[in-house]
Amino acid sequence: MSYTESEAYQQEIADQYKERNLEMPTTEVTKIMASLGFDVSPEETQEAEAGNMNATFLTDSYVIKISNSSTKTAYSANTIVSEQLPDMKVVRVLKHDIREYTDYEVLVMERAPGEAWLPHMPTMTEEENKRLFAEVLEVTKVSNKINATEKFGWLTDILDDEDNNGFDTYREQLEARLEAYIPKIQLQEDLDQAAISEIITYVEARLHLFDSATPNFVHTDLHMGNVMQQNGKLTAVIDWDSVQSVPSYAGLISLTGLIDNPGQFVEGTPDYPAYKGKQFEYLYPELKQAYADELEDKQLAEKLNVMGVVEALMWMSEDWSREWNKEMVTNLSTKETPKDGDVSGTHFGKIVQKISREMGSVTIYADGKFTAEVVRPQSYLKLPSGK
Repeated sequence: MSYTESEAYQQEIADQYKERNLEMPTTEVTKIMASLGFDVSPEETQEAEAGNMNATFLTDSYVIKISNSSTKTAYSANTIVSEQLPDMKVVRVLKHDIREYTDYEVLVMERAPGEAWLPHMPTMTEEENKRLFAEVLEVTKVSNKINATEKFGWLTDILDDEDNNGFDTYREQLEARLEAYIPKIQLQEDLDQAAISEIITYVEARLHLFDSATPNFVHTDLHMGNVMQQNGKLTAVIDWDSVQSVPSYAGLISLTGLIDNPGQFVEGTPDYPAYKGKQFEYLYPELKQAYADELEDKQLAEKLNVMGVVEALMWMSEDWSREWNKEMVTNLSTKETPKDGDVSGTHFGKIVQKISREMGSVTIYADGKFTAEVVRPQSYLKLPSGK
């Protein structure tokens, strides 16, 4: 059994959330809202569940996000989505204050109807989940076309940080990420540093794959917790805080995670038991339809593999769980960085093969309405060796 499936790990992550989350009494939230012209009472204001690194509060009408960072902004991308996609089912921003009227960065949003997809997905029918996922993917593909910048990087950095305003290529962004993560990992002396060096060498040898990538507006944290629905129909895609200006295929990291390993998004929360060991592979045909152009790239599996390794290094550098870090070093060195360059046996190598197969039927929607179901024969993608 993986350490991530153990009760010890789940408790460790729950404790980390409590330690890292910004805590704030509801009385303070109401004062902040009053400063911004909103009248809410402490009694109607409730704190959202753990899992948000800043403070998030809910009322019947509003979602309120508060960051106490004095140097970085977190919420700018939400405003862009709200303003540029007025006819799409996305978050609606009512006020975004960056330490002008308050001592915080505060985002006030209209609360979308319904509930999050997260607690209902395991018990919804295949057809209900397929329909909802197709609607989410429609929003994803439209939002990817938002032209907020020609640079690569986290959008809040590019827009709001004069000292960190993006990179000319995606390769440069990945290099900068490695430079930030590696020193933190090297300080963890109980990790296998020789294996880590080999992992880093593997990634660096493949960064040339990203020299010619094109930046897109990508929601890089799109999972069932960031989807609002009512009676199985999409009401809003939310939480655009971590938008990056990156290649469109970067969105596949979280979207395939939602299908293949949804439990990763609810670790350390009461929802984890409902997702433990679950997969939703019947959603792959919808994903294939939405990302048909990206799947034409014969190096897609290798690119996702490299990006996945970088994501793992990021979480290792954050040091949420030292035991998880040790397990991840082993997984990366033995499974995810093949010496012969053949990525077909890696996590994303297998994922791309699953997506690329014509897996049964694909449900097609136009303007949110069911129009047809296309049944296709199976075919298989032969992955490149990477040599």
